[in-house]
Amino acid sequence: MTHLLVTFLFLVAPPAEQDDWSRVKAEAKKAIRNPVPRVRRAAVEALSGFDRKEAAELLLDLWSVSAQRARAMKIEKFDKIKEMDAMPIKKKLQAGMVTLSGGEVQEKQKYDRLKAEIKDLTARISQEEGIKEKIRPALAGMSGEGAGKILEKRLSSSKDWSVRAAAAGALGAFGGDNVREKLEKALKQEKDPRAVVAILEAFGGMRAKESLPAIAKKLKKNRDWQVTLAAAQAIQQIGDPEGIGIVISLLKDATGRVKEEVNDVLVEMTGVDKHGSHATWLDWWNTNRASLAAGTYRKPSRPKGGAKAGGTTFYGIPVVSNRVVFILDRSGSMSSPAEWKPDTGVATGNGGGGGKAEKVGDRKIDVAKYELKKAIRALKPNVRFNVIFYNQDYMIWLEEGLAVANPKGKKDAIAFIDSLEPEGATNIFDPTEKGFLIQERKDPRSKKDPDIGLIKGGVDTIYLLSDGHPNNGRIIEPGAILAKVKEMNRLRKIVIHTVGVGRGINVNFMRSLAEDTGGTFVHRK
Repeated sequence: MTHLLVTFLFLVAPPAEQDDWSRVKAEAKKAIRNPVPRVRRAAVEALSGFDRKEAAELLLDLWSVSAQRARAMKIEKFDKIKEMDAMPIKKKLQAGMVTLSGGEVQEKQKYDRLKAEIKDLTARISQEEGIKEKIRPALAGMSGEGAGKILEKRLSSSKDWSVRAAAAGALGAFGGDNVREKLEKALKQEKDPRAVVAILEAFGGMRAKESLPAIAKKLKKNRDWQVTLAAAQAIQQIGDPEGIGIVISLLKDATGRVKEEVNDVLVEMTGVDKHGSHATWLDWWNTNRASLAAGTYRKPSRPKGGAKAGGTTFYGIPVVSNRVVFILDRSGSMSSPAEWKPDTGVATGNGGGGGKAEKVGDRKIDVAKYELKKAIRALKPNVRFNVIFYNQDYMIWLEEGLAVANPKGKKDAIAFIDSLEPEGATNIFDPTEKGFLIQERKDPRSKKDPDIGLIKGGVDTIYLLSDGHPNNGRIIEPGAILAKVKEMNRLRKIVIHTVGVGRGINVNFMRSLAEDTGGTFVHRK
């Protein structure tokens, strides 16, 4: 009788794991509706211990909530930044003028209030993005069939592009032919370039050579520059020789940074360098395709083909982008003597379109201005650019958009550069974020989805110069700045080249900022 009772209790009593799951599931469902980020973060951490269909479903629901909340706060934040930047008091404060009169006192109070609200929104957005970063590995670590089915369902049916992107990334970790086929179907249907990038990255991680035809077909319809680069990088990861022809096709209409990076992928895959020439690469492909397919092609130990094509540089870093923003330090320390000076003789003067070679001054700011004007004067007419100088705040040359690099645009930019003198503190994050927000053209969808316009028409390269440590702004701690830039850049793919001048810079920070975004760091002592 006792034996029968023990058996009965074993059959009807849930195991400890089932008890834990029931509790975690109930708490997670409550957390989805909770506005406090730490509550939802705790739910994510608890769900991460379960490889279940319902766990995957709840994690994606939590992802959707954080994505929606972050999106709403970004819209609010960007509107406040725009309002603050348009205030007349900003220029007076940026110039270091502290004497206020009449209505300026009230305007300054409003300015300070907006500044505090923007800083608070920045922190709150990061909390929501941090929850998503916790969800990402939790989904990728699942392997159960039930979890996989939920991911496939959300990939094909979710109305939120970020949920589709998250599902694609997690499925890439699952692998297998069935998953690959689901991703191929999703790629065919997907219209949002951010989700397309996530699917391409999944193919790269899976080394899915069978997906090359699907990738090639998608590229005929979607050529956003982030998609082009993601495809090239995924094909490089896949490593199948047949992918070389697809990468070569990307050069047909490529310019600027895209052309340079696609060519770099081809150099890595083939061991030769044709300097971005579509016709020359096509000839090479027609000659070597058979040996590549047969496995008899011998990759040279180093690229052959001569030196890279020349162009303008900024502190020795090539400027190859067609949509670029230069961000320069004008804090008080930039008035100190410069130890490093460039070779002179290049006309940089006030005309913008010609003139005599300009004499370089003795201060770090003088050298920085010289290098910037030299770079701007040499920009090609198809380039779009903008300029930001910063101290405790920032001053942007064109408040909206990017200027055409024609004689008038260059002349106006140089006049702006010449008008500024060094003073104040060092605020690195705020102007960098402003650079991320600049669009070549407005996208009406940005009112509801602030990132889409930046994906379509934003800058692709930033040059950032500093001579010190960040000590002002919405984010000051170097590690926190690096984390925030990674967060902002996950799907933007902006390259940040960094220049440190003098001996007072935070070398590790400036180098990491460049390396994390695929840029170059130079130190001019």
